[in-house]
Amino acid sequence: MVKVPGYKINAVAEFFRAFTPITQAVGALFDTLDHQNYQRYSELFHRMADDTTASIIQTTSRNCFLGMAVLTGLCCSPHRDSRDTMDGWVADMAFGDFEGGYLEVPQVGLQFDLRPGDVVFMRSALLQHSVSDTTTGLRYGVVYFTHESMQD
Repeated sequence: MVKVPGYKINAVAEFFRAFTPITQAVGALFDTLDHQNYQRYSELFHRMADDTTASIIQTTSRNCFLGMAVLTGLCCSPHRDSRDTMDGWVADMAFGDFEGGYLEVPQVGLQFDLRPGDVVFMRSALLQHSVSDTTTGLRYGVVYFTHESMQD
């Protein structure tokens, strides 16, 4: 078992608390997009938060994703996220002051110029996607996800 110093746990908890309005909005959008999957994700999240240390990231009743990646300056080649839920969704957002850094989905020929406040829901296990390099500034990406293995 890995021991994590209390100040790190507190910092993570504070980060999730500060992100609560965004988590609430993402949950509400997900519920509108696909109510059935939102319900499934939400039930799983709350069941795990009640029984595990996932309770540290429970900041609102709209929490539904079990994972959150915070990415700084990410640039990546086309890939699929094979561990994400096959018939599920991820929520992808960008923050910062930057140009470029597009979310690209070559299978369907789309390129998203995500700006702060934008959210893209995507089936990341099914759709190949990439992020291009920024031309100026620094792009922060936030991706909410739930891995398939968490649903077993």
